Amino acid sequence: SHSRCRQLTSLQTLQTFPNLRVLCITHNRLTHLTGVIRCVHLRELYAGYNAIVDVNALRELQPLTGLRVLGLEGNPFTEPWIKRQSPPIPFYVQWVRRHLSQVERLDGQGKYGQSGATV
Repeated sequence: SHSRCRQLTSLQTLQTFPNLRVLCITHNRLTHLTGVIRCVHLRELYAGYNAIVDVNALRELQPLTGLRVLGLEGNPFTEPWIKRQSPPIPFYVQWVRRHLSQVERLDGQGKYGQSGATV
């Protein structure tokens, strides 16, 4: 059944696919991204709507120097906002800018928030 297709809780099997360029793992039950690091050629990762609660789970992506597009919306860690920013931005957006500088598009937005823009 289709409902069983969206129940991933682990990415251990990714070691079988080291040449992946695009990975879509949205709408699952993932709490971390351990295993993605094996996909050394990854350029696009869509991991929205999972159960990742800690933004530090994204540290797994730092060695992926070719990663350009990242989709994370809908995870619990995307909720906190930095209100003192003008305009306010989600904390995770600032985290990605600082720690994953190779990413050019985050959740459909360019690095600096422009829709359709790239750096």
